[in-house]
Amino acid sequence: MAHHYSKQWRGIIRSVILVRDDFKCVVCGRESISNHVHHLNNSPGCNQSSNLVTLCAAHHQLVGRFKLKLVEQYKPLDIDFHRSFDEIIQRAIMLDAIK
Repeated sequence: MAHHYSKQWRGIIRSVILVRDDFKCVVCGRESISNHVHHLNNSPGCNQSSNLVTLCAAHHQLVGRFKLKLVEQYKPLDIDFHRSFDEIIQRAIMLDAIK
């Protein structure tokens, strides 16, 4: 089933996570502007930065198709770092709503 992501997801949240991860897949390091952002808990509504990682299309397909779970080593760990990104995401969403 395809997920329908919000304007904030497509325009802000996804972009912030790609920049945070240097556009690189956290599994293989492939760098691409077209890489995907994956929800670690598989919940599209949980957009906290600590729940999001960049994956190349191949690894995202493996996670989705075979229900493979990413091991803890791929999960971002720095809480203060993520708090900063969550604040950036929230401010960007607020500014976008004002437009």
